[in-house]
Amino acid sequence: MLSLKYSEDIDLLAKLTEEVQNIHHKIAPDKFKPFDEESFKLYFEKSLDQDNTFAIIAYKSEVPVGYMLYEVIQIIENAYSYPYSFINLHHIAILDKFKNNGYAKELIAKLKEIAKNENIDTITLSQWTKNTEAGEFFKRIGFNQYRQNLELKI
Repeated sequence: MLSLKYSEDIDLLAKLTEEVQNIHHKIAPDKFKPFDEESFKLYFEKSLDQDNTFAIIAYKSEVPVGYMLYEVIQIIENAYSYPYSFINLHHIAILDKFKNNGYAKELIAKLKEIAKNENIDTITLSQWTKNTEAGEFFKRIGFNQYRQNLELKI
């Protein structure tokens, strides 16, 4: 069982994102930059400055093993849609040496609990198709494709 703690520790969050950023850079080097700790510190500082964005760090015996960064989004009624709220999971990362222990599932379970407490019935995320390991994991735990993004290279 993990200890899950809300955090604004940008130094730790930056360190915890290094491995996943390296995966992204490897699969799409034309889109993702190599990991730069200072850049990520600034990114997390700016993200967590928003009232609707939160980070939770997962600890196993006081050792950080991963984190998630999520945003609570509220859509106001407009010509296209009714008002609704959802949680968008921006990042979830478990350090390689701690993978396959159910820790990402525990983070998602916490996020589902948060959603229920906020009367929110939907969690969304975006996943790069080349990151097949992540895609398989998300499908295994119940995420379904509901929208598709396409690109045209010119």
